[in-house]
Amino acid sequence: MWSGDGDVVAAISPRHYVVVRDDAVVRVDWLEGEEVALPLAGGRDRWTWKAVRGGRALVFIDRSGPILRVASDGLEVVNIEMTECPLAQDPVISPSGRWAAWSCSVGFNEALDVVDSSPLTAVVRASVGGLERYDGVAMWAVAIDETGELLLYSRADASLNTDLGEPAGSPRNL
Repeated sequence: MWSGDGDVVAAISPRHYVVVRDDAVVRVDWLEGEEVALPLAGGRDRWTWKAVRGGRALVFIDRSGPILRVASDGLEVVNIEMTECPLAQDPVISPSGRWAAWSCSVGFNEALDVVDSSPLTAVVRASVGGLERYDGVAMWAVAIDETGELLLYSRADASLNTDLGEPAGSPRNL
């Protein structure tokens, strides 16, 4: 029986649990006491995690790009490529957890005067195939499917509400 340290964040099968420590994510087989771990580069505060559809795996995402997937059959490094992405939205993941996407506000267009300036934005999509970044896209990631197709919506105000992690304005039709 397992009795290690860390915070249990999910049960992904009747015998496998996901534990988060300060510097690692651990898949624990509580019947055997076996632990398999992957490091959380930069510490746990840089990472967010989401359960896949059905709850049988957990996906850990660093909004700079790296993605880890923890399932009962093992741990998987989905992506290791990185990009700078300040003020990032909460990522969306595909049902299997092998694709993820999010939007970022990366600065302001200084070519315009203060009244007309608007945030410069980017959409980031990551998978086992690598990382793609689409700069200048004032869109918000709503969903992503198993082929990496994104459902996005246009934003009238491209800035993020940093308190809520959501767009400052409501979506608009294209």
